[in-house]
Amino acid sequence: MTPTLTTRGTTMNPHPAPDPRLRTLIRWDVAMTLPVGLAMALLAAPLAAVTGVPEMLLRSVGLALLPYVAWLLWLARRPSVPRGTAWTMVAINALYAIECVLLPLLGWIAPNALGWAFLLVQAVGVGSFALLGPRVLRAPVQRAAMH
Repeated sequence: MTPTLTTRGTTMNPHPAPDPRLRTLIRWDVAMTLPVGLAMALLAAPLAAVTGVPEMLLRSVGLALLPYVAWLLWLARRPSVPRGTAWTMVAINALYAIECVLLPLLGWIAPNALGWAFLLVQAVGVGSFALLGPRVLRAPVQRAAMH
């Protein structure tokens, strides 16, 4: 049986109580990623015109974000989230945030000022999920006292 994340550490219980903070983090990730992914996929040409970010990159990344959102929604509905799966979500967010900054810094794309702002807002937003993830995953679940 795969260990699942419910509290600090792992458990072998197939139906443990989920950590509500992890679910909240996943839902916030969806709330941010879905509109950005849709905008980039559906409005790639106008976004490219105002940001200087290549249209094909915007469209490709936007389309790639949609299955990621579907995966997050699936995770949010599971009775428990496997520990490795939760850490995968953290790693994906960290890589995305890093790529938002590295693409222009390495000269692979040349965004204008608005493009830099677009990329940095994404890097900060997604990076915050990457930074909050380990805190949520390592913190003990706070349960209401039973009376």
